[in-house]
Amino acid sequence: MFALEWVVGQAWFLQMFFYFVLMMFLFLLGFWSATVYKRWQATGTLIMCIAITVLLLAAAALLTWQDRWPASGTWVASLTPATTGLLALVLSALLGVGALLTLRRATP
Repeated sequence: MFALEWVVGQAWFLQMFFYFVLMMFLFLLGFWSATVYKRWQATGTLIMCIAITVLLLAAAALLTWQDRWPASGTWVASLTPATTGLLALVLSALLGVGALLTLRRATP
């Protein structure tokens, strides 16, 4: 069974929260992707993937240009399971709202 080392030593309710929110985030990511496919077919999915790739590359270029990789690594290493779970909870809520707004306009 897969377990993250820094989660195992935490309280049981924090472990449950972390894994539940992580699974909900992954579910909503897939649901939003399927919703985009349902709404705009393969062209929309391709544009979505290209846009996400461009945003990630722009973020990496900005971190490189500002020489912020060490600070970013320190910040990621300092995250606790609770803060990681809260960040994933916020991202899950955004994905859920985005999927809802996209699905409302999809045709069967």
